[in-house]
Amino acid sequence: MTNAIYKNSSILENHYSDSALECFISELKNKLPSKEVFLKAFSNLGWSHHAGYYDDDRNKERVQVVLEVLERYKCASKQCAAFTIEHILDDTNSPENGIIGNLIPLEDSLNSRCNGKDFASKLKIYETSMFYTARNIAQRYAGKSTIDINERTNIMAMDFYNRILKSSICSVQKNTNDTKMRKQGIETKSTIKKTIGNMMKKANHSTPENDLPDVQQLSFL
Repeated sequence: MTNAIYKNSSILENHYSDSALECFISELKNKLPSKEVFLKAFSNLGWSHHAGYYDDDRNKERVQVVLEVLERYKCASKQCAAFTIEHILDDTNSPENGIIGNLIPLEDSLNSRCNGKDFASKLKIYETSMFYTARNIAQRYAGKSTIDINERTNIMAMDFYNRILKSSICSVQKNTNDTKMRKQGIETKSTIKKTIGNMMKKANHSTPENDLPDVQQLSFL
């Protein structure tokens, strides 16, 4: 998907036309996996300290990217502080507890405090976190004894697919429609170029000063 952005952004920058823009949108749509394929791939994401279940660095990097993207989206922020991966239900030999639906971003100091704590005690710690995701978990599951990992995995996947991946394509599609309605070609060209530029930044940068981390690390994109 990011390769399509790079290739077409140069064309739109130097040789803008409605047909070139429509070709770009069409390619983006073709690159976007179906919802079913995406959900299946997303559900395979996970991280665990236990050998044999999501324990390699590549799995950890993918999880970190997803958690950071969702955290920035949820709190509408361009910055995300450094975090560790916290297992809501203890990281055990059970592979289910390593699935991404059981994972949240959390400060290292708070993560350490969670060691050996029961579910209710962990929620109290999450309440004090700077991360929206952790605080939201504390609020949503207050008074409950556990979470449904698979259910939360599906919710996270749908948010990522509908609100982050598809929204970028919809943003460009909207500008295409505006192009056809406006007669001021120079103004429209500038608007489209700005949109493409923003998408390139989101695809390429991963520092706290920029919009989003590098989603190229996710194998299903």
